[in-house]
Amino acid sequence: MNIYLVVNFVLYLGLFIYNWYSKDSGKYYALLVLGIFLVSSFCSLFYYDSILYKSLTESNGKSVSLIALLYLFFGFLILIYPLRKYEAIRYVRIPRLGGHDLVFVSFVILGIISIIPFFENLMQVLKLSGRSMAEIYFDRQGTVIDTRAHMSSLGKFLNGITTWFQYILPIGVFYLIQQKKRWYWVVLAAFGAVNPVLLDMLFGGRGALFQSFCVFFFNYMIFYRSFSRKVKRIISVIGIIVLGIFALVLVVMTIARAEGGNEVVLSGIYRYLGEGFVNFSEAGWYVRNHSDGYSIFNGTGYTFWKDLSPYFDSRDYVSLSNIMHIRMYVYYTVMGDAFLDFDILGGLFFLFVLAFFFVFFTKKQANSFSSLILLNLYAKIGFNGIYCWSYMYCLDFLVFTIILVALIRVFEKKKNSI
Repeated sequence: MNIYLVVNFVLYLGLFIYNWYSKDSGKYYALLVLGIFLVSSFCSLFYYDSILYKSLTESNGKSVSLIALLYLFFGFLILIYPLRKYEAIRYVRIPRLGGHDLVFVSFVILGIISIIPFFENLMQVLKLSGRSMAEIYFDRQGTVIDTRAHMSSLGKFLNGITTWFQYILPIGVFYLIQQKKRWYWVVLAAFGAVNPVLLDMLFGGRGALFQSFCVFFFNYMIFYRSFSRKVKRIISVIGIIVLGIFALVLVVMTIARAEGGNEVVLSGIYRYLGEGFVNFSEAGWYVRNHSDGYSIFNGTGYTFWKDLSPYFDSRDYVSLSNIMHIRMYVYYTVMGDAFLDFDILGGLFFLFVLAFFFVFFTKKQANSFSSLILLNLYAKIGFNGIYCWSYMYCLDFLVFTIILVALIRVFEKKKNSI
């Protein structure tokens, strides 16, 4: 067991305990992200000694660097600070137009649009097995797979619309519950929120499952105070069932990919949860040629925005690997990705700028719906932070969502917003 990785685990454990006993207003938001990093640091201990590490390592004779792990920890402190200080939300200020609840109307429309693609994707997912999902994952390496080939023309079109709103739809589920809307409106919003997860499963990915659970649980925490005991019990039961399903699918996919005995399966779990710390501290940290933003900032390559700037085009693994001389298809953590793009000071400055702008645009407006969207966008960076920059391949959708936030804030400033 590597002593530096042990020190790394102790740092996150100490930070978790400190935050647990702190009186920060947003400590529970921070604890969710902290818990993920704590588990990741723990799994990195076992991944380092696993058979997968021995067969996949790219250290090139370089040892795990304590300085690299301290860099990641310091970057994490910057990233987590705004969540710790975020004001607890007791109610949500809703933008209105002509006396109508714009948020409710928007989620109903998006829910209706989501019906056809949701069921087309669901029917296709139900046909999959762990083996077939693993085969899709391996087949997509180095090639392009159309995961919407099974959809009708109308389904593809409607799916494309809802995809642009994927970062907002999960909020709608809990907002509608808080507003005591009828159950079928909540179900409609859930169709839109779950649809991107189904599509990602057809792509053979596990990430969307993990992130979606974190996002749903996070929004439950946000609205928790406004729910009655009855609603809390119902959501808890549904949450346990959904968590069980998510966990089962993740385990099945991991086992199918492992193609080996129990030791290989366990190594696969340790790698999935803990490789970011190991990869960065023994490979990423030693990079001297940096990619100046092209690693983090990239789009899907499928939207019209790709013609506006190369940053909106798809991520080029080969070119990035040629620049930095390391594997660019593995995880280095979000703080590590910032380093790979901008070097030591630039990476920390990037994380500081993210934290600063999040605080600046949400300060004294924590209960506005626009700030709730920004809170979700920022927290998602932490949920996916043990792997990589959360909006890799998704710059198109991120920019679109920020534009929506700006428009919503315009309506929020009107006197009839409540």
